[in-house]
Amino acid sequence: MLVKTITAAALAGTSLTLATIAMTTLQKIAVTAALTVTIGVGIYESKQAASARDEVLTLKEQQVPLARQPLKQVLN
Repeated sequence: MLVKTITAAALAGTSLTLATIAMTTLQKIAVTAALTVTIGVGIYESKQAASARDEVLTLKEQQVPLARQPLKQVLN
């Protein structure tokens, strides 16, 4: 009877330890995934902002010659 109790307690302790290790691993995976997504989104947003900035500069450069032309030439 004592052997069964000790064996059961040892198995319970082992499964608890494995559950703790598994949970810790899952938490590490979740944190790593969250950081990866956050960094990826930051890089994507930076690229989008740079593209938008370049487009604004291009449009401003195109706007200057149009402002200097007479209205008749712009409408034709």
